[in-house]
Amino acid sequence: MSSELPPSPSPPLKGPWIFAAWLAGLAVCWFGLQDVIAEWAGDEALFEFGWLLFAVPVCWIIGRMVPSRPVTPHISSRQMTRSDWLATSTVMLVAFGMAVVTGQRFTGLPPAYHDEYSYLFLAESLLHGRWTWPSSAALPELFTQYHILNEGVMASRYYPGTAFWIAPWLAVGHPEWGHWTAGALSCGLLYWIGRELDGRRTGFIAAMALALSPGLSLFGNLLLAHHPCLLALMIFLFGFMRGRRTGHLSDFLISGCGLGWALLCRPATAAGFGLPFGIWCAVMSVRALLSREAPAERCGGLTQRSACASRLIGAIWLGYALPLLAAIAIAIAYNLAVTGSWRTSPYQLYTDIYTPRHVYGLNNVTRGEQHLGPQVLEEYDRWAENLTPTLANQNTLNRLLITALWTVGVPILLMTAVLSLPLLWSRHSGWLCVAWAIASMHAIHWPYWYVGIMGWHYVFETAPLWCLLVGYVTSGLVEYGRLHGQPGLKYAWYGLFPLAYAGMYVSVPDMWEARWQRGRESIAFPREQHAAFRQWIESTVDAGPVLVLIDMTDSNPHLDLVINRPGFADRIWYGRYRHDQTNIPEVKTAFPDRAIYIVRPESHEIMRID
Repeated sequence: MSSELPPSPSPPLKGPWIFAAWLAGLAVCWFGLQDVIAEWAGDEALFEFGWLLFAVPVCWIIGRMVPSRPVTPHISSRQMTRSDWLATSTVMLVAFGMAVVTGQRFTGLPPAYHDEYSYLFLAESLLHGRWTWPSSAALPELFTQYHILNEGVMASRYYPGTAFWIAPWLAVGHPEWGHWTAGALSCGLLYWIGRELDGRRTGFIAAMALALSPGLSLFGNLLLAHHPCLLALMIFLFGFMRGRRTGHLSDFLISGCGLGWALLCRPATAAGFGLPFGIWCAVMSVRALLSREAPAERCGGLTQRSACASRLIGAIWLGYALPLLAAIAIAIAYNLAVTGSWRTSPYQLYTDIYTPRHVYGLNNVTRGEQHLGPQVLEEYDRWAENLTPTLANQNTLNRLLITALWTVGVPILLMTAVLSLPLLWSRHSGWLCVAWAIASMHAIHWPYWYVGIMGWHYVFETAPLWCLLVGYVTSGLVEYGRLHGQPGLKYAWYGLFPLAYAGMYVSVPDMWEARWQRGRESIAFPREQHAAFRQWIESTVDAGPVLVLIDMTDSNPHLDLVINRPGFADRIWYGRYRHDQTNIPEVKTAFPDRAIYIVRPESHEIMRID
């Protein structure tokens, strides 16, 4: 049976590439010693530098002194066993547990980022059976809030894929549980993806590396699109890896459903992630159409080339076309409901109206300033930097470095990258697509001025791809040691992991603070600010209906406090006070049943308007 075939052998590692990776690891640790890489303490880099400098040669020399033994080829069967389910359960429990422990710091606190409030706005709307709400009948401009369209209707600027995932968890009062679950499921699927590519060892190492990464647990406590999109892309990747082997329509349908869901979460990310896989599908379709030989396992028992070609082409195109067309139909319906135009997305319309300088592409500020309008959120819009090729390249480098710091550490990731370079021209289609997907993801976000939340959120979904490569490199080093009489080489590699995770999770007084802890505090700060502000208002204003007008002139634009739930159902409404636009007598006339306050958060002033 095709489901019991062993994985096709992965490209082996070569000695010169291993030596080049070791030199690259030493070089980057040397830079780390100079404290030139943010978030990577020089003392931490010192330990990793010392390990690479001494442990690798020692392990190599000892390996040369140990008598070589006959090598038995390592064969990994596809037959599912109890160990597969044990491995899956283990990585899922670790991922879920890490998210829970990380989340203890935020118990009882509101969300941190305005994007989260926008996703919650849409999720709550879905629970009410709708996508939009009417704008305020009186003075709607008072209630313009970040990432919410307010043009006759109020709606999230984001597509509904993330809200679909959040909504049922929000209904039970714990939306964060959904993200914790998505992270755990993603790790479980990553094990099966790695197993499909290269066997159990690769799958387990990849999945455990992702489960233990501080970035996964930190983003798992942010109600952003990343975790639902990550889960969707893991479904896509799992179905693809099976489909490329079996040629079955069911596998490509699973893959297509994952990609369609990802498109409804983060369209650019889904496109960048899926591009290399789409190219593979196109190439395979052309090859099948030309009646070239296909691997027998892809033919499902069919021996005629024409029958095999028809089956493979049908499986690929139906498997992807049906789910993607359904996702596009949902996106069109959402566009029509929110913007009135099937071609104009809420995201595009929001950028055009409120933040034109945030537009995608080079010279964003220069281009955006040609389209400034009366509703621009000036403080937030001016935050944008004008993107030049130099800044774009610097952002890309920063995203790569921060990806390393939030996953497996800089030396491990760089050495993995060096050892994985040959995969970019490999004949192994699975690893070829994985390697190019990382490059594609970075390329599609190259023309954007912002480096990302915590330095990497635009390329967050490359984390599992990097972890797959870590699994590939680890298995490759083990096999290299077996074949070349270097059994100690794997221990030199394994030794880097506790050093890397110590820097992530263990604070050493007078040396460094754990990155995970710094990450938790950076997320806790805006949460605590939002919570303190709401508590202050609720304890100060009248008990009846209230309208609080917030003067954000001198405040941090990233901590904008004008946030309302859908439908204006709360006792306290929060509005935006603008010195040159807000007419207080007009406000009093428009809202006669509400006590009106003006608040200046920076100076902690509150004044009732009588």
